[in-house]
Amino acid sequence: MINEKKTILSVAIDGPAGSGKSTVAKRVAEELGFLFVDTGAMYRAVTLAAERQGVAMEDAGEMGRVASEIAITFGDFGKKVFIDGEDVSEKIRTPELTAKIKFAASSLNVRERLVAEQQRIADNNSVVMEGRDITTVVLPNAKWRFFLDASVECRARRRMGDFLSSSNAPDLGIIKRDIESRDKSDYERKISPLKRVEGQIYLDTSKMDVDAVVDYIIGVVNNG
Repeated sequence: MINEKKTILSVAIDGPAGSGKSTVAKRVAEELGFLFVDTGAMYRAVTLAAERQGVAMEDAGEMGRVASEIAITFGDFGKKVFIDGEDVSEKIRTPELTAKIKFAASSLNVRERLVAEQQRIADNNSVVMEGRDITTVVLPNAKWRFFLDASVECRARRRMGDFLSSSNAPDLGIIKRDIESRDKSDYERKISPLKRVEGQIYLDTSKMDVDAVVDYIIGVVNNG
């Protein structure tokens, strides 16, 4: 009896901070029964590990060493993130850590290590993978490639909503400036910048709720 090879499919999603990538990707992955891969969480994990080791964030070589030495794994279909078996899902989401991610993201050594791991995951699982360079570098041949976008004002208000339960929530102006700074870093970095390219399905989510975006993507995938 000949064993049929399992069909492995990929949905790649890129977009700037606050465009709804993670929320949408999780939902799409759940509905499709695919593994959700938040690549940004991997860069956050490297940043946290480097911080714990006292590594200078500007030292690209040392950042690359950290990335090569730690094991980053996902649990609960991608909703939980682990460093060497430790659940760091919440620890990698602090504003203080977020401000340092740019150093891991701009390190060629870190990117080479993480891109290779992301591609290995996609080679062995049907995935919904989101980040900044998924449609252009990590999975340029994915069958479905999406670019989610939204206005800075809209993205800032969404981020503001994330802080509503916090007693030390920053004001909207600060969040907007942080997003604009993150955009500049993402779009202008020399290594794997965020960009729109031919073949992506562009979707402005400014006036769309999560359900509408998820339904749209699911519809595209189901239509082949």
